[in-house]
Amino acid sequence: MKIFLTTLVCFFTFMVSPMLAQDNALIFEMQLINEATQQPIPYANVRVLDENIGDVTDANGLFELVLPPDVLKDDTLIELTALGYAPRVVRNDFILRLLKEEKNFLLMEPVSTALSAPPAIKELSEDTTTYVQGTVQTKSGPLQGASVRVKGSLKEVMTNVDGTFRIAADSTDVLLISHFGMTPTEVSAENSNNLSITLESDGQLLNEVVVAGRKIETAYGEKNVDAVGYAASEITSEDIGAQYQSLDQLLVRLTGIQYSGVPGNRVYYFIRSVNSSITRNVLPVIVIDNQIYQQGTNVALPFVNVQNIDRITALPSLAASVKYGTLGSGGAIIINTKSMIKDDETINASGKRSMLVQGNDFNERLALYRPTSPFGTASNFEEARSAFETARTNTIDAGYYIESALYMSRWDIDYANNILYDLAEEGPNNVRLLRTIAYAFEANQQEKLATNFFQRILVLAPNSIQSYRDLANNYKETGEISKAYGLYKQMLVNETEGLDFEPLEDIVKHEIQQLVAFHRSEIPFQELPNDLLSATFKKDVRILMSYNDPQAEFDLQFVDPAKKYFIWKHDRFAAEDRIRKELAAGYAMEEFIIDDAPVGAWRVNLRQAGSLPENQVPVYVKYTFYKNFGTPTEKKTVKLVPLSAFDARMTLASFLNGNDT
Repeated sequence: MKIFLTTLVCFFTFMVSPMLAQDNALIFEMQLINEATQQPIPYANVRVLDENIGDVTDANGLFELVLPPDVLKDDTLIELTALGYAPRVVRNDFILRLLKEEKNFLLMEPVSTALSAPPAIKELSEDTTTYVQGTVQTKSGPLQGASVRVKGSLKEVMTNVDGTFRIAADSTDVLLISHFGMTPTEVSAENSNNLSITLESDGQLLNEVVVAGRKIETAYGEKNVDAVGYAASEITSEDIGAQYQSLDQLLVRLTGIQYSGVPGNRVYYFIRSVNSSITRNVLPVIVIDNQIYQQGTNVALPFVNVQNIDRITALPSLAASVKYGTLGSGGAIIINTKSMIKDDETINASGKRSMLVQGNDFNERLALYRPTSPFGTASNFEEARSAFETARTNTIDAGYYIESALYMSRWDIDYANNILYDLAEEGPNNVRLLRTIAYAFEANQQEKLATNFFQRILVLAPNSIQSYRDLANNYKETGEISKAYGLYKQMLVNETEGLDFEPLEDIVKHEIQQLVAFHRSEIPFQELPNDLLSATFKKDVRILMSYNDPQAEFDLQFVDPAKKYFIWKHDRFAAEDRIRKELAAGYAMEEFIIDDAPVGAWRVNLRQAGSLPENQVPVYVKYTFYKNFGTPTEKKTVKLVPLSAFDARMTLASFLNGNDT
């Protein structure tokens, strides 16, 4: 970690120095020290106010500033900030006096013992905290990215590439271990020296099965077989020969499916499903191109040309309930046609093409999401504060604190900020919690307060590619352009050992183009590829969806002015590979571009699509909306919403495209 931080700091300095190097420039190196413990302060933010000059302390609290002659003034102000410390602003002449006295350090006052303590990522000789460590694995080997939590608290860490973890816990604590596609388990922390935990598959997501001596993949992946001569849980277009003329001929081939009735008037149900019963009328739903049809409701299925089918999937009741709620309690038979696939391909998962989708008509009436007050009938700040203080207990409810801070900001932003700081003290090493808090600061337009949280996240999660992007974006938003450019370039070059920024490539490129459009004179833009230097760069609408848990299951519905819609899915059935990729690379975000698209009113609808991950930190979704992205008239809106509020589809946001007002 020390090598990583030092390298990053040197990179920032390298980016600043060529632009500022002059004969009479002042270069000084100093160290930030915790006034109470006399320990160095790693990854603190150092910047010259009103100038594009700054640095970040390394693992030993060291930083370097290069001041050119035009800012060499006695009253030049330098700001020092770090999570858990009181911000400090010092004058240039004060630093010069310290250096003359051979005092090459600055003291910072800690205001939070928990947040000012070094992150629990390595052994510290003076650290008296009790830790539990161990390894999480499957039958196949170590498991990276597993969540290890102390039950009943906000303490959480993630396993590294070797499946190992280290978490502050007492011997009487219980640890909760979970990972996508695995059955969660609990273990006692009593044996704190070397725990070995093996997780089992939860049975809903199977990588492969073997049928008649030939390997095929299940409903959640691809398969390649010559024909369906046996029962399978999935049938693809490759399996549908010319001999198949009706849907009934195919459905009877699905694993575990029985039927009653004659062709053209059959009812299908699962053999081993406890709920499936013709007399009890709990039957699998049939889903054709995302449209749900309930058997036994006298609603006829639309005609389906079997030669136009891309895939048929059978989901038993447990999996279908996760995907479709109570409607899926009897299972689901999912039919996707080639026509739907073709329409979906008019925009891919990264939003590179038009948002317009042909053939999907939107005719629902959905409510617009409005946050509800966590303070009951409180109508002013005093009443809200009284309600919050009354509800505050020894057991911190993270969701209540987040909602309180978001709602309280309308009355007293300082009090709202303090709520978030109080919450952070309960989980100073919990990346999920700290990221949610940083998002809340952004939603409350407190980007500068979010900086130190994003910095700490990068220290805690250096293998997460989103840690770099979030910090780079924050530097850009707070005017620390050289730091932002340094991180963006690191991601663009993509040569950092152990990291692959490819999943965020489009996002990074667009944000570099925005940086060039607004700050060309402040960065060495000449070293960028020509395709990032377009003088006419713009995007009519840019939407970023960020979520604090890659395992969050939801779908987004984009509706254009002509009432045509496109649905982007993020759930374990439609996007299993995507979720696994997010967990492995450490990111949870997606970008959508609406450019040269239909003019008029658009809406973005959100729906929770599965069970929520069990965690002390609720799932939150951050919606960042840019209009006229990369132009002088650019406008930005940020919303942070709890996914639990969208158990039914609701309108998250609406906007006008093609209107500059």
